[in-house]
Order: sequence, then C-alpha cells, then structure tokens
Amino acid sequence: MKTLFAITFFITIFSCGNDKKRDQNSSEIDPCNYLTEAYIKALIPEANNFRKETSGSSYPTCFYKFNIGDVESRAMLVVVLGAGKAKNFETSMSYLKNKERIQGLGEEAFYMPNTGQVSTYANKNLIHLTISKDLGHVKGEYKDLTIKAAKKILADL
Repeated sequence: MKTLFAITFFITIFSCGNDKKRDQNSSEIDPCNYLTEAYIKALIPEANNFRKETSGSSYPTCFYKFNIGDVESRAMLVVVLGAGKAKNFETSMSYLKNKERIQGLGEEAFYMPNTGQVSTYANKNLIHLTISKDLGHVKGEYKDLTIKAAKKILADL
C-alpha cells in the first residue's frame, strides 16, 4: 500500500509540475516586456503614432503598428519558451523557400525577406520577430535592425 501511495504521489507531483511549466511557458511570458514602444523608437527614431494591436496568434505575441513618415509599419514578436528540439525548428524552416540563413544568432536563425521576419531558436526557445513596413511594402529596410533586436531579445529570455 505504501508503494502504491508513493508511486501515485510521484506521478501526481511530476505531472502537475510539467503542466505548470507548460502553462508558464505558454501564458505567463509577455513579449511586450521585450519589444516595447521605447525600444522600437530607439531602433527607429523616426517612428511615431504607435498603436498596440491584437495579433490573433495563439502564442504569446506583442504587435505594434506605427508610422514612418506616411508609411504604416509594424513590429511583432512571438515568443515560445520550451519550443522543443532544434530538429523541429529546422524541419519547419525547411518548408520555407525564400529565406536567408543568419550566422551568429541562436542555434539556428533565418531571415524571410518577403515578410521582414527573423525566426530563431536557442536553448529550446523560439522567437519570430518582424520589424518592417506593412506587408506589400517590405523591401528589407530593417533587416539589420531586426537581427540586432532578435539577438538582444534572445539573450534576455
């Protein structure tokens, strides 16, 4: 009877601990703590008229729209802590045709020029970061700034 109790106790403790960790990874992180209006303004001083938007993503996301001159622009950060194995990231990125590998960012990283997005994976954490003119106007103007911001955010996680 004591053995059955001990087994049940440990199963309960470990399963509850895993649920708590999963919940913490998926819902307690606020990407807006890493991608702030002030940080975007520091990267792009001419940015103004900031509006925080809803992204519709099921993952923790921070999404801003803002103006640079007359052009609407955007910055969006998606963070997934405990995202699994690097191999899964590599497999998912293999389906994207138009991407550039980025050296020196996480374990693996790519830039997607059509969307202005950097996707990177390190220490089981995944981020997708976009800083660009709004879709339809993306020409990679903020590629270097997006990579710089991704390095900082990944280091801060």
